[in-house]
Amino acid sequence: MRPGGRIFAAEFANQVESVTGYRLDSDTWSFERWQIVPGTLLVNRQRQTIRFSVTALGTDPPEPFQVVLREAPYGWVLKADCMEEPSVEYAVRVFESQGAVLFVFSGKVNQVYILIETLG
Repeated sequence: MRPGGRIFAAEFANQVESVTGYRLDSDTWSFERWQIVPGTLLVNRQRQTIRFSVTALGTDPPEPFQVVLREAPYGWVLKADCMEEPSVEYAVRVFESQGAVLFVFSGKVNQVYILIETLG
């Protein structure tokens, strides 16, 4: 992971093209694919947060929930309404490539992957 806000400077200097998420549940051997709700993406460089709402594809009716990724002094954290403890920040690992950042949460039962791709 790059130190101190460099993800914001390098990766999010361009416009975000897409946000896709997946949640794998090892208890039920199932997974969900999340799609961003249009118009909900908010990148706050000052607070170093990325906030957006997503819906799980295939749910009827789709229930949107909010996800917040934040760069803390000790690394990136994830907070989401769909998690077991929605107010808790969970540590995530960050993988970077040119034009994309992958955030990964590994819990006892759930694995969450959030891929953010940028233009250019």
